[in-house]
Amino acid sequence: MDKKVGGVFPSVLFGILFLLAGCGGSGGGSSDSGESLSSVESGSAADYDAADTVLSDAGDIVDEEAIDETGFQKGLFSSRPARTGCGTVTFDPATSTMTVDFGAEGCKGRHGRNRQGKIEVQFNGKYKEEGSVITITFSNYGMDGRQVEGTRTITNLGRNEAGLLLHHIVTEATVTLADGVIIEWLSERTREWTEGEETPEREDDVYTILEGISHWTNSNDPGETFSSEITEPIIITVECKFKLRGIVLILHNGKVVVKVKYKVTCEPHEVEDDDEGDDDDDDGEDDPSNRAPVITPLPSQTDAEGETVSLQVEATDSDDDALTFSAEGLPPDLTIDAATGVISGTLSCESAGSYLVIVTVSDGIESATDAFLWEVAEACDPPPSNSPPEITDPGDQTSQMGESETLPIIATDSDGDALTFSAEGLPPDLTIDAVTGVISGTLSCLSLGEHGVTVTVSDGFAEDTTSFTWSVQDVEFLCGNPV
Repeated sequence: MDKKVGGVFPSVLFGILFLLAGCGGSGGGSSDSGESLSSVESGSAADYDAADTVLSDAGDIVDEEAIDETGFQKGLFSSRPARTGCGTVTFDPATSTMTVDFGAEGCKGRHGRNRQGKIEVQFNGKYKEEGSVITITFSNYGMDGRQVEGTRTITNLGRNEAGLLLHHIVTEATVTLADGVIIEWLSERTREWTEGEETPEREDDVYTILEGISHWTNSNDPGETFSSEITEPIIITVECKFKLRGIVLILHNGKVVVKVKYKVTCEPHEVEDDDEGDDDDDDGEDDPSNRAPVITPLPSQTDAEGETVSLQVEATDSDDDALTFSAEGLPPDLTIDAATGVISGTLSCESAGSYLVIVTVSDGIESATDAFLWEVAEACDPPPSNSPPEITDPGDQTSQMGESETLPIIATDSDGDALTFSAEGLPPDLTIDAVTGVISGTLSCLSLGEHGVTVTVSDGFAEDTTSFTWSVQDVEFLCGNPV
């Protein structure tokens, strides 16, 4: 099979573009339900892969060459051959600048990729030092016919609880493809150095892109916007040309149109498969007699705060298996019925925003997934101005053991709001009525001593407090003679 998608042979990937678009055909894919995708939508994954590959490759080169940044700073050497198999690396200690030069004509290096031009790197701290920032710029740089302009900024976030190094990576670039198509790209990611930091070899290094989003436009499709979101961490290694694991959703004008799933075995370094050989999207390989359910794609939804929602998720199963529904990313106050697939609830006044919702239906063996955008508009009136309640200080109290006490707490509210009372630090035998504010009870030996009491009154929006001392005495020594 010679057809390529974004420069990657589909035979290498399992399940790539399987949400709505397929790899077959030209000028458009189709959904499981037969819904046709436009050529713009079906090409969005190729654009994503083309831009992401060249930009990530440049970042990988800098990661690899920056290992010697300390040696450069100490003057152990000022230049050496690049580790990627061709090109030269130089370092200027006066400006803390590193340059990776592949020459104007270019050369073929690691993974058989042709690179030309220069990658220039500015350090403001050591590579492994928390808070350090590395800024990458490009000078006539390109890879495999794709030219790059722009910047890539790598910020060291320190280490996570597992002691693994984290970097925040922001890329703003223009990528010109070999056919002249121009992609304007902006992305933001968080990356973990998962394995291999403790060894000098690069071949055992494993990185995990924990989360990330991208936005881009394509000069062939003016007015169209594209974005992506990593929904399952992307696993990459230095020695493998391809991404090994992970899932990326690609959106066109806010609607998810493609789900890219990476699942590659790259010898000799194996990455453990968390699925333990079972993959919900492997077309029934676990049970050849079972056919996966089919979910009907949902359009983008638009509602407003305060509205009551009822949305039916439709799905069918050729085997008539019982289906179970689930959803992630729903707006607050909405839930999905696992048996019926109905999403329902009333949108609260704090729910305005955009939500990427992922719905899944399972027959117990196989599953199907769809994703869509849910916009919730602001509609609730702002709360009316509120005057806080005012509480009257009852003053310090003195009581005798054995007495029955009744102390009303007086509070007013100019808005006429219902008030709720609470108290902390009362003598153990006394309680406060939350509605009337009356503190009452009969004092026992348990209550002897001085107690710092704080009473609070609330109208549901604001509150007021007062504090006083309540002393409980035993003048008749009913609790025993003092020592």
